[in-house]
Amino acid sequence: MSATPGHPAPDPSLVEELAKQALASVAPEELAVFDDTAQEYREDPDGVLAASGRDEAVGFGLDLALLTPYVLAMSGAVLSYLVSTVGKAAKQESEPLIDDWVHRLFRHGHHDPGHTPDKKSPDEKTPDEKRPADQEPEVQLSPAEMAEVREVALARAHDLKLPAEKARLLADAIVGGLNTAS
Repeated sequence: MSATPGHPAPDPSLVEELAKQALASVAPEELAVFDDTAQEYREDPDGVLAASGRDEAVGFGLDLALLTPYVLAMSGAVLSYLVSTVGKAAKQESEPLIDDWVHRLFRHGHHDPGHTPDKKSPDEKTPDEKRPADQEPEVQLSPAEMAEVREVALARAHDLKLPAEKARLLADAIVGGLNTAS
C-alpha cells in the first residue's frame, strides 16, 4: 500500500481493516472475496485498479465492478494523512518536553557527576507509570477533523476517476469506518 505524496505509507493491516469496515456498510458481499482482492492489490495496486475500472463479465453474464480496490486506495490515502497529521502534532507537542529534558541533562551533567540520564528522582513517573495498565487513552476525531478526512478520501477518489456519487458514498463509508473502529 503506497503512500500518498507528502505522507508516509500506512501499515497495510490498518488499511485493510479500515477498508473492511467501510465495505461492511456499502458492499458487504465483497467481504467474501476481500482477502484475495487485497492480496492482488498489495502485489499490483495500479493493475487491480485498472481492471476494476472496467465492468467485467463474471459467469452468467453478470457485470461485476469491485469496490474493494478503490476502498483500499482511499483508505490508504486517509491513513497516510492521519499518520502524517498525528506525527506532526506529536512532534509539536513533544518539542518543549525534549527541550526541558536536554536542559536538565546539561544542568545535572555539569553539576552532578553522579547523575545519569537513566536515573530519575523517586517522585518522577514515566507516562506509562502514571496511567493504569488497563486504560488506553481515548482517541476521537473532531467533526472538523472528520471533514478533513472525508476531503482526503474524496480527493483520492477523484484521482481514481470515480463518479462523484460513488466517490461520496465510499468517502462517507470510510469516515464511518473510522468511527466504528474507534
